[in-house]
Amino acid sequence: MIRITLHIWSQASPTEAGHFDRFQIEGEPQTPLQQALLDESAREKLFALERAQCAVLCNGIPQAPDPEIPLSQTPLEDLVDPGANGGDAWLEPIRARALPVLKDLAVDRSALLRLQQKARFDGAPESSCIACGACIAACPNASARFFCAAQSPGSPEAAKALAQMAEAEGFGVCEGFAECALVCPKGFSLV
Repeated sequence: MIRITLHIWSQASPTEAGHFDRFQIEGEPQTPLQQALLDESAREKLFALERAQCAVLCNGIPQAPDPEIPLSQTPLEDLVDPGANGGDAWLEPIRARALPVLKDLAVDRSALLRLQQKARFDGAPESSCIACGACIAACPNASARFFCAAQSPGSPEAAKALAQMAEAEGFGVCEGFAECALVCPKGFSLV
């Protein structure tokens, strides 16, 4: 049996202050989060997040939506330290000036979608990037350079032009930390 105090970010709108709601959950280590989470309002936050396809911070670490395992199906044991019988787990929206919180865990991905549209307009081939924002959340500067490179595979010039547009959208400047590639659910690399 595993017992978790789950802290889920709650924010009614972009203009209101947010806070963490706390829920006590328990179950076997392999129990999916949705099954253990009995509170209906908390369940709705998870489902809204999945509909929005946003990344989320889980215990401060960007977690991209896994197309094969939605957050609601994540085993309880994956929310806490390996081997622990429980503890605290924190779910909050990704943080970047260019990706403001809309409601609860969902962020406004309009800036990312504009960058994707620009890449398509400029003739870049279709990318398998899902625009979840995990790469941006992982970057200490909230840079979108990795995202831009994923939109323009094989075209460094186009990626550079998109990165300039991204900076104008409010994303940070890349300084080469390379945290972005570690969290990409589609496996894009820096090479």
